[in-house]
Amino acid sequence: MEKLQQQLNEQQTQVNQKNTSYESLEKQSAQQQTQIESLEQQLHQQESQVNQQLEQLQQQLAGKQAQIASQAEKYANLEKERLEQKSAIAKLETKISELQRSATLGEAQLNKWRYRTFAR
Repeated sequence: MEKLQQQLNEQQTQVNQKNTSYESLEKQSAQQQTQIESLEQQLHQQESQVNQQLEQLQQQLAGKQAQIASQAEKYANLEKERLEQKSAIAKLETKISELQRSATLGEAQLNKWRYRTFAR
C-alpha cells in the first residue's frame, strides 16, 4: 500500500509538473500570438508606407518624364531654329558677296566715268 501511495505521489508530482509545463506553454503561446499580431500590424503599416512612397515616386517619375519630353521638344525646336538661322546666314553671306562684287564693278565703272568726265 505504501508503494502504491508512493507511486500515486510520484504520478501526482508528474501531473503537477506537466500542468505547470502546460500553463507555461499556454503563456508562451499567448505571448507569441500577441507578438505575431503586433508584427502583422507593423508589416501592414510598413506595406502601406511603402505603397505610398511607391505612388509618390511613380508620380515624380511621371513628372520627370513629362519634363524630359518637354525639354526634348524645346531642344528639337531650338535645333530647327539654329539650322534655319544657319541657312539664313549662309544665304545672306552669299548675297553680301554678290553685292560686294556688284559694288566693286559699279565703283570701277564710276571711277572710269569720273576719270573720263573730270579728266578732260
